[in-house]
Order: sequence, then C-alpha cells, then structure tokens
Amino acid sequence: MGFGSRCYIVGAGDFFGKIEKGENDLVIAADGGLKHLKAVSVTPDIIIGDFDSLGFVPDGKNVIKLPVMKDVTDTYAAVNIAKEKGYKNVILLGCTGGKRIDHFIANLQTLIFAAENGINAYMVGDNEVFTAVVNSQISFKEKESGTVSVFSFDRKSVVSISGLLYETNDINLTNSATLGISNEFKGEKATVKAIDGTVTVYWQGDIDDILSPAYEV
Repeated sequence: MGFGSRCYIVGAGDFFGKIEKGENDLVIAADGGLKHLKAVSVTPDIIIGDFDSLGFVPDGKNVIKLPVMKDVTDTYAAVNIAKEKGYKNVILLGCTGGKRIDHFIANLQTLIFAAENGINAYMVGDNEVFTAVVNSQISFKEKESGTVSVFSFDRKSVVSISGLLYETNDINLTNSATLGISNEFKGEKATVKAIDGTVTVYWQGDIDDILSPAYEV
C-alpha cells in the first residue's frame, strides 16, 4: 500500500500482529515487548524501558535504560525515538489489552503526540486499529463490513465523514459526547476528516484497510 519505511514498536500488552521487517525498517522493543519479539524470532534494533514489566535489564549496546520515576511511558519514549530518527510511519503492537487500562489510555495519547508531529501511527490489536488525526484526514479502501468510531479529544472537533453508513458534513464532535461511535463500512471508499481539532479513529480490521495515510508526507 505504499506505506514506506516503518518503525515497529512492540509493547508488553496483548500481541496479535506480525512483523514483516523491510530493509529500512526499525523495530523497537518497549520493555516487556521484548518477550513478544523473542516469541516470533524477531531481533529488535533498539530495546528501551525501565524494565519493570520485563523483570530484568537486558544486555547489549542497543539497550536504553529509563528511570522508573519518569514523566513518559516506555511506549511514548519509543515513539519519540522514531520521531528523532525521521520515521513517518509507526505501527504499535502489543499496546492494547494487557493488565493496565491506564497504559492503553496513555497509548491513545501517544498516538496524538505522533500525529501532532506529522507521524502516521497506528495501534493494532485483535481485529482492531486505532489512530489519531489532527487537522487532517484518513481514508479507507472499499470494505463491506465492520464498525468505525470517531472520538474527539478536544472540547470541540469539526469533522466530516464520507463513504460510511452515516455521513456528516462539518459536524461538531466533543469530548463529552458519544456521537461518533459505531459508524459502519458499506463497501465504498471512505474518509474521516478532522477539519479542525483532534480525533481518534477506531475501526474493525487492520492497517491494510487504509487507502492513504492520515498525513501527506
């Protein structure tokens, strides 16, 4: 799908993805995500974390040890490394589910950090994908079924939706209402556009459903 070079970041949550590493791709293990990578025989380029979930500090020159008392999560720190290295396409695996719902919420915020910095970041779970769109849009190829939900992370976001069961034009979504939940694919190319503001988009499927990235880069 012309996605370009990717940075895979693997966390310690529920792991459902597979990694097809290209020549210029980067794989980062965020703390306990190292166990998932070992299970699928993938060697990370970078290992980062405070290693509370892994339970030990791994050896190697590619290990970045973070303090336990810090202001960001291990996943956020990994996305920041991808940003510093110039990666515009990031896939988060092992970042849904798990034992800590607060980490999942933090990962949603991390998607917004990525989007604000011009990065197309997608968090992939079990037949589910999350991304953030900031003053831009995300488009999907034809898909016959599955739900799509759009949530505002601002007090008000102006959103247009085309090609889904419920279409809108410059509708106001707020962070205190559930208006954007449970839209549906209907076999057409579809677009969710945040004309003004920040939204997170969830859909049933995987990143192969995407027709074009959230950002023109």
